[in-house]
Amino acid sequence: MKIRGHRVEPGEVRAALLRRPDVGEAVVTACVTRSGSQRLAAFVVPAAGCGLDPSRIRSELAGDLPEYMVPAEILGVEEIPLTANGKVDTRSLQTRL
Repeated sequence: MKIRGHRVEPGEVRAALLRRPDVGEAVVTACVTRSGSQRLAAFVVPAAGCGLDPSRIRSELAGDLPEYMVPAEILGVEEIPLTANGKVDTRSLQTRL
């Protein structure tokens, strides 16, 4: 996907998130803003017994990834919703923004 003119691989951002000890699961997707531009959003399930601090995660990701690959939004969720086919339900996640 393209974000602000840069090619972004959501899997690479997800892998960087999963390297954090406080992240149990993550989904990274592009969301369209009201102005029509795209931004990255990450939906994160905290690891067992851990809290979630989105600002700390963003700052840690900024040390590992280029600025354009750091998600603009990091939201904590209890679980990743799935469709009837077992795929990630990104529409359901995007309604939480």
